[in-house]
Amino acid sequence: MVSTRTVERMRARGRVRRRVEALLAERHGAGVVPMPSRSAFYRLVEAVSTGTHAFGSASSRRSQARRPAGAFTPSAACRPGELVQIDTTPLDVLVVLEDGVSGRPELTVAVDVATRTICAAVLRPAGTKAVDASLLLAKMLVPEPLRPGWPESLAMSATLIPHAQLLDIDARLEQAAAKPVIVPETRTQTQPLECPSS
Repeated sequence: MVSTRTVERMRARGRVRRRVEALLAERHGAGVVPMPSRSAFYRLVEAVSTGTHAFGSASSRRSQARRPAGAFTPSAACRPGELVQIDTTPLDVLVVLEDGVSGRPELTVAVDVATRTICAAVLRPAGTKAVDASLLLAKMLVPEPLRPGWPESLAMSATLIPHAQLLDIDARLEQAAAKPVIVPETRTQTQPLECPSS
């Protein structure tokens, strides 16, 4: 009832209480449904109307009504790989590219929503293409090798994962870093990548 135009025009909670009493009497008969005490009713109205400015100033309600809808909706995933988000962003640095021209590089990152793990990342000059998305997916599906100079504590063999059993499945895991291999079921992109026309 708080979201209707009638309530938005009401400024006093007492009017809301009288309107609720009238609606209950109209729908169920007078005295059939008991009303809560005045203070309990006002607490309920306050809880229901929080953030709506239903009982505040008219300028607050107008300001709230003019506010645009939120641009982003939260994403939820329950298991690794259920939803992987891919995003590309230009970095605020100026670099000298291979051809000697200076430019801003772009970073493309794949993030698993359930674990908040960065699955893979690609850094390249401006103009990320579909082949970069393919490279990103390939990096996600292949175990990361342990690089020279990395401490042995970053090896997959140093984790609680049953490493010896996984070696039978994929021999590349022998020298792998402790980075999860997440197979994406669904992926979303905030910006479509340029694909060559066929």
